[in-house]
Amino acid sequence: MQLATFYPFARQHPDEAGKWEPSNLQGAWQTMAIASIKERYRFMDHMYQCLSAAYMDGATCIDPLFFHYPEAEGAFDDIEHTFIAGDAFKVSPVLHKKPDNETTYKAFFPAGTWVNMTVGSGYTRTIVEKHGEVELPYPAETVNVHLKPGAVAQIVDDVSAVKTAADLQAMAYTVVVNPDK
Repeated sequence: MQLATFYPFARQHPDEAGKWEPSNLQGAWQTMAIASIKERYRFMDHMYQCLSAAYMDGATCIDPLFFHYPEAEGAFDDIEHTFIAGDAFKVSPVLHKKPDNETTYKAFFPAGTWVNMTVGSGYTRTIVEKHGEVELPYPAETVNVHLKPGAVAQIVDDVSAVKTAADLQAMAYTVVVNPDK
């Protein structure tokens, strides 16, 4: 579900029609699905702009880390574990079951100052002195997202009342700037 937040078209195709629709999920699964949809709303305008540019100019919108950091040796390892979305966001999804009693997992980060975009993070900065792995908390419901060094992004902070795209257009945007380059 974490990947669905940033993929342009992410949908399950189960044997039983509708079984995996968020409204049909139960308990923690439904909570995660709803949180993922709300997280998608937070970044939707930025991602739509990126997808529009991809359509018009042939640019990319979802990139492996080494597209942006070819000098970082670790960017070529485990490329499925992290990616850059919208030329601004480093997405570090959890792709395996969380081991019992563990609260963190490791994700590769190129050197620089990264801004934590996860809900409730207060836009805290993570300074990575040299390319390497960083311990991230296992997210309860959504994916770990960081604004890359030198990036600017517009997001919607509070999407609790959003039910439609029209609702989203009426919301105030927050512009987050990471001046580190």
